[in-house]
Amino acid sequence: MVVNKVDRPRSDPHGALDKTFDLFLELGATDEQADFPVVYGSALEGWIVRDPDKDPHEGMDALFETIIAEAPPPQVNYDVPFRMQVSTLVWSDYLGRIGCGRVLEGVHRRGQELVRTSGRGLIGYRGDFLTDARGMGIMSSRFVGYGPWCGEVSHRDRGSLVSMETGLATGYSLENLQSRGTLFVSPVDPMYAGMIIGEHSRPDDMSCNPTKTKKLGNYRSQTKDNDVGLKVTRRMTLDQALEWIAADELVEVTPKSVRVRKAVLDAEERKKLNRAMAGSRT
Repeated sequence: MVVNKVDRPRSDPHGALDKTFDLFLELGATDEQADFPVVYGSALEGWIVRDPDKDPHEGMDALFETIIAEAPPPQVNYDVPFRMQVSTLVWSDYLGRIGCGRVLEGVHRRGQELVRTSGRGLIGYRGDFLTDARGMGIMSSRFVGYGPWCGEVSHRDRGSLVSMETGLATGYSLENLQSRGTLFVSPVDPMYAGMIIGEHSRPDDMSCNPTKTKKLGNYRSQTKDNDVGLKVTRRMTLDQALEWIAADELVEVTPKSVRVRKAVLDAEERKKLNRAMAGSRT
């Protein structure tokens, strides 16, 4: 326990300690919990001591020594690469950027180079990072050079919804397809064969027809299908699209939109290519 502001003229540090001890007992604290170490000090004047009546009022050594002696050391693995969770970034005109935070595992020594992240692994991560940090996080990166291959980056475990027709997407067709996965397109968006219109809910790809229309009756207009109950579509940024695509897919960028597509647009040609690749593996 740290009893602060003992420098005040009307301070009663011993009375504050007695009230805290009584509160612990009222809350049902164990004997071990109630036997806590105590130091006294003034944060404003910058000193903490064990005995405010005898010890000189200078320095914070008593607090540091008490933490080392009383607080149990963290349970960490020292035989793995250094890993640290940075919580604060500051800048020094003499040292440059300084990161303050908590060491999670490993050991870092003076002059040791810090654990680099592959640029491939950062593609598409910004959106997840902002979500995890609730919009308050700041992420930056810089190019430090080329390095050896670090292995495959983990990828999605779901397939694609691939259009097999060319035309305009219809609300009627998309309403039926949204139960199969997450859609990337909306009604009247232009479609073409081989274009990816969404993420399948299963690991394999599924060919579909997003341009299919409902047969019109005597009292039905063609624009009525645009008002069906569709969920909000997922619009990907360039970073998200680059992170999302599989090895046989490409990102198509235009001045107005970002789309994803199969590298081979024709469905029959894709099947032949997949069979040939499967045969070469065996």
